[in-house]
Amino acid sequence: MSTAPYNSRAETALRSHVGVTFALRATRADLWGTPVEIPVTDASVIFDEGWSPHIQASFTCPIPSAETLAGLDPRYGARLEMDAGYVYAGAVVDSHQIVDLGLRGRPVTISPGGSQMTLTASSDEALLQDWTPLGATAVYPIGTPVATVLAALVHWRVAPDAVVVSTLPASAVLTQALTVTTGANVWLLLADLADQFAAWLWVDGSRVWHLDPRPDLAGVSAHVMKTASGGTIEDLEQTLDRETWANAVLLTYAGGQQAWAWIETGSLSVTSVPVRVFQDRRDLPYPGADAAKAAARALVARTVSRGRGLTITAVAALWLRPGMTITVQPPDGPQERHLVSRVEFRFPAGTMTIRTRVPEGATTINTGA
Repeated sequence: MSTAPYNSRAETALRSHVGVTFALRATRADLWGTPVEIPVTDASVIFDEGWSPHIQASFTCPIPSAETLAGLDPRYGARLEMDAGYVYAGAVVDSHQIVDLGLRGRPVTISPGGSQMTLTASSDEALLQDWTPLGATAVYPIGTPVATVLAALVHWRVAPDAVVVSTLPASAVLTQALTVTTGANVWLLLADLADQFAAWLWVDGSRVWHLDPRPDLAGVSAHVMKTASGGTIEDLEQTLDRETWANAVLLTYAGGQQAWAWIETGSLSVTSVPVRVFQDRRDLPYPGADAAKAAARALVARTVSRGRGLTITAVAALWLRPGMTITVQPPDGPQERHLVSRVEFRFPAGTMTIRTRVPEGATTINTGA
């Protein structure tokens, strides 16, 4: 079990009265030579595997000086960096940067009952979502690695030195030429391309872009949680839900072409339980039958795992992220291993709320187009 980048003692310290520390800084490369400290009265930082941007945060703050307030302008590329960590016995501090986010909004509320500033921020997927080429075209031929396409588009728009990491196999290449031109929804193109290879496209708290296989099996636990004496769980809700779950999907592309996939075997197959079809309309060019069926296959593998999970409020394990495995000891049953789907950290409370999903085990997926 790894608690990196935090000290290994963090796992044990959570079970006692460990202190929590956090700090927020704002940066403006064109205005401030050094980061500016921003006092915070309340903060929420959310990592969610189903969101793009993957990280979204909100900070409630006292209104700062006029100079700082003016500099906190999302139009000029202001950014927020947050450190968070633990204070162990003996006043030993174990703190690390957990996010580097682009500022998206800065409303200020002035009222007799108290004035405050709210900062909203998100990871760098938002910068790609903000953009479409204007009067420019890029063409990527058949056989171009998907990771190469991602890196080229990120370097074109976000930053020429942005770090892009892919763990996809060498076989993850374009099966037909891709043209990106004026008006193209670049983010949706990349997200659809990722689905064709059962991949997950996301940006971490250090601004590194990732293209990885989607986690679909529980692995080594990153945290053990229980409700009994010595546990860290404050509240646990077990969920069974048909509204977010589906055992079949239908994709429809801009030209009306369609692809579909369904769970063929297992206890939640379309022949074992009532069918629920999730419909996804994508305003994108049709990628071809094989690619569309692969995207449908990846999507149904996700939707079928959404029906059972836990929502847990507990002491913040600041190293947890979506895709990691946790072991949970409910009060009325055996241990279970779940995949983290979403984690929200709250400060200064030093708590987290986790949502999990449960892989449904070996199933057969069929597709059509």
